Amino acid sequence: MASVYKNAPLAHAAFEARFSGDLSIETNRDLFQKALRSKYPKLYVPNATPEKAPALQHYHFRRDDGSAVVGLAINSFMYTSFRYPGFPTFKGDIEEAWQVFSNLFEIPNFTRLGLRYTNKLPVIRDDHRRFPLSKYVTAKLDVVPGISGEAVYDMGLSVTSEVPGGRLRVSMTNDEGDGGLEILLLDLDFYRLGPIPKEDRISFIDAAHDQIESVFLKLISQEYKDIMKGES
Repeated sequence: MASVYKNAPLAHAAFEARFSGDLSIETNRDLFQKALRSKYPKLYVPNATPEKAPALQHYHFRRDDGSAVVGLAINSFMYTSFRYPGFPTFKGDIEEAWQVFSNLFEIPNFTRLGLRYTNKLPVIRDDHRRFPLSKYVTAKLDVVPGISGEAVYDMGLSVTSEVPGGRLRVSMTNDEGDGGLEILLLDLDFYRLGPIPKEDRISFIDAAHDQIESVFLKLISQEYKDIMKGES
């Protein structure tokens, strides 16, 4: 999407594969780091938290420029791009990091696969401190009789539905972005629950991307598409 639109609102895109915990990951993280070090030289160790066991938190291997990070836990592999280069390159970067992982660890199947695109649309409120949804999205939110969903003060909506090949969670919330600028956070998370054969991983990424892109383009208003193209 970012390769098509000059002003694409995509903040980051992430792929995650979850699987049953494997203690060999805990004891061979150094080999994983060594194999990734030339492209992901910065190591970030997770902070201890009372809510989650340390082994279930990702060690982050980050590029020098901060544009992407590979995450590794005993039950999860994650790849996140913060400067989306377009889907073909994004997918290629995932595969390159995954090859390092699969050369070291044998994962028979997955418990969950997920692809997530998080977008940040800057919003401008009117003189009454509302923002008109139709300026940004095509969603109709007249869910309560007598209460208009056209111009709102605050937004907090999340819907998860079955779609071909998995489930799609769509959430929209208003929040404060960088520099205090208000944003509409549009989060599209496509996932499939296991057991999932390891051979299905690549086809899942393709199918998930197609589903997310289709929903995104249907959900974004024509007015905001013009902004994304640099025509407004």
